[in-house]
Amino acid sequence: MSFETPKYTANADTLGTLRILEAVKFLGLESKTRIYQASISEQTTMVRDFVRLAFLYCGIELEFKGQGVDEIGVISSIDYQKALNLNIDLSHLKIGQVVVKIDPRYFRPTEVDLLLGDPSQAQNELGWKREFSLSDLVDDMMQSDLNLMKKDQFLQNNGFKIMRYYE
Repeated sequence: MSFETPKYTANADTLGTLRILEAVKFLGLESKTRIYQASISEQTTMVRDFVRLAFLYCGIELEFKGQGVDEIGVISSIDYQKALNLNIDLSHLKIGQVVVKIDPRYFRPTEVDLLLGDPSQAQNELGWKREFSLSDLVDDMMQSDLNLMKKDQFLQNNGFKIMRYYE
C-alpha cells in the first residue's frame, strides 16, 4: 500500500478501515488523504431476504411464516448435493424444521428504518462503479464464515482449544 498514490482504492471491513485511519494519522497524512464511501445501498433489502440468500448459499431454501416478532423461517427444501460440495453435513435438518426465529433482545433501540450510503463522491471523483450485487456480497460473507468454521473444526479435531466468539 502506498500513501503516495493519489487515488489509491482498497476494500476494507470495519477493522481494516480503522487500521487504515490509524496509519494515516500515525504517518501524518491527514491533509493528503481522502476517504470515500463505496456503497451498494441502492440495493436495499429486507433482513429476511438477506437470511434467505445466506441459507440458499448452503443449499437450504426457506419459507417465511408469520409476521413481526412472530415470523419464523422454515426449511422448504434442501439441496444435499450443494451442501456436500461445500463440505456441509445437513443430514440433521428436515423439511418443515424451524431454523430462523426473531429474538427481540437483538433489536437496536436507536436503529433507523433505512440506511442508505451515498457513493456519488467515489463515483464522480474516482470513477468507482459497484461491481457486486447483494447476492455476491452474501456469497462472499458465507464463504468467509464457512472457511472460519472449517478452520475452527480443524483446530478442535487436532486438540486445540478454540474460542466460540460467535453465536
